[in-house]
Amino acid sequence: MEGNEKFFLISLVILGLVLTGCIAVIAPFIRSELDPYGFIDKRGIQVLNLKTKESALNDLLPTSFTGGYCRVFIPRKIASESCERYFANYMDQSGALLFKNFSMLEAREFSEGLAAVRTLEDDSHPLNMPASVLNTCWRFIDKNRAVQCGPYKNVLDFSEGLAGVNPSNSKTWQFVDHRGKIAFPLKFESVTAFKEGRASVRIGGKWGLIDRAGRFVLPPQLPVKVGSFNEGFAPIINPDKKYVDYIGRDGAIKLRIERTKVAGKKFIYLDSLCHGLRVCETSPEQTNWAPEAFEEKVSEGLVVIEANGKYGFGDLNGKIVIAPCFDYCWPFSCGRALVYNENNFGGRFGYILKTGEFIRPCEFVKAYSYSEDFAVASTDWRTDYFKYFDLNGRECFGRELPAAKPFHEGLAFVGKRTIWP
Repeated sequence: MEGNEKFFLISLVILGLVLTGCIAVIAPFIRSELDPYGFIDKRGIQVLNLKTKESALNDLLPTSFTGGYCRVFIPRKIASESCERYFANYMDQSGALLFKNFSMLEAREFSEGLAAVRTLEDDSHPLNMPASVLNTCWRFIDKNRAVQCGPYKNVLDFSEGLAGVNPSNSKTWQFVDHRGKIAFPLKFESVTAFKEGRASVRIGGKWGLIDRAGRFVLPPQLPVKVGSFNEGFAPIINPDKKYVDYIGRDGAIKLRIERTKVAGKKFIYLDSLCHGLRVCETSPEQTNWAPEAFEEKVSEGLVVIEANGKYGFGDLNGKIVIAPCFDYCWPFSCGRALVYNENNFGGRFGYILKTGEFIRPCEFVKAYSYSEDFAVASTDWRTDYFKYFDLNGRECFGRELPAAKPFHEGLAFVGKRTIWP
């Protein structure tokens, strides 16, 4: 009897271990099946479900909504190629696609009612233009799928009524209006988009600044381009990166911020498919910060400053507002700033107020800046599950969400891409 009891107990232990192992293996799959894949609103409720067998959208890679539409990407096989290629389309907030088929190689976000698209040289193109005309050039379309202007070799998005375009038969850039009419006769080697009535242009290898009438505010004399204006200031980064000059709309230097070139930092990259900066630990082998992760713009009256390898914030009079004490920080949005401090585990991200007080400590391995009064961040790089936080740093919605993104136009995408049967 004693031997039977021992055998029974051992059997129970083995069975328990087997069941535990099975649960550990199956649980992630069950969780994945129950997870949302689509867009949530600011109550945390899924309002657009892309995870359905019947939907043509169940394999889409969405971005974020801009101008009422979200760019989506889907893999398609090309007969002449052995691998899949991602093609683009647009989706409205009901889940309806703007085009019936995917044949756009690239698609930009809608801006001022127009979007730049680059298409395949194919007769099945959704704009119903002959293949001989397409030649994979850029065109601007409206929300009725009508071509408004083009073709161009390259383009910038519309901003303040104008877009920089590089005509197909030219090496120079010009600015056009919504109908494709040339705004002024000047031609440039390179341009940036207009912001607050100013655009940076290059002539003869030197950069200057023009207004919307094409008049020079700052003659072409700079070795580097002028950054975008924000709150009346635009940054000019010194070529050796030892300082950043901030100029006003009149082209005069208003403020100089001394900076030290960052070296040896780790684990930073920009998520280019969605709004808001994403910073994240990736791998110990990655030892450089992505250039796009740096932000010199003025935001909410403050700029990032640096001293002895530490970062803080200063105002537009050169006064220190938050003493440099972080390993890096990003511009304020919604009155909160994303900051980064290195530690023995590689570094963590947190959020501060303009007083320098933390509303969330440096505890996150992945994080986005605040957008539309919400932040989204994760403490576990292995699972890619995120939580949303309100302006007080309190957790929202009562749950973690997979691969969550920032809010834009009231909606945020959540979900990991999976092929559903």
